[in-house]
Amino acid sequence: MKKNKYDRLFTFKKLKKNKLEINLSTLNSEKKKIEDINNNLKKIMQSSDFSEGELISSSSLKQASNFRINLQEKIDISSNRKQHLKNEIKSYLLEINKIKKQQEKILKKRNTELLIKEQNNESKQQEDFRNKTKQN
Repeated sequence: MKKNKYDRLFTFKKLKKNKLEINLSTLNSEKKKIEDINNNLKKIMQSSDFSEGELISSSSLKQASNFRINLQEKIDISSNRKQHLKNEIKSYLLEINKIKKQQEKILKKRNTELLIKEQNNESKQQEDFRNKTKQN
């Protein structure tokens, strides 16, 4: 069967939508990993708190302070990455919805075109029938 332009366009949009959905799935799994990492880093940060009344040498205080600064930087980086992923996921969802609307329009136009073709064929058949009856 010969495919018309609407069928090809619909297939193209379907492929594009599938690609976006695959990428969206990847982004969601990455976001989940980042959230887990962020939670683990926060737990480590809480566990590295100093106890009240505990005597600490200056070198261990400096070492713990550097460790906590490093942890805080990693927490900030993971939070920024998480926010970036949220924005990217949102843009993918918007794009997928846009493609769905385009697919609906394509189907509507294709159906309209098919209906017009059918009407033209019917009118042509009626005209042919009239011509045949006139000849007889």
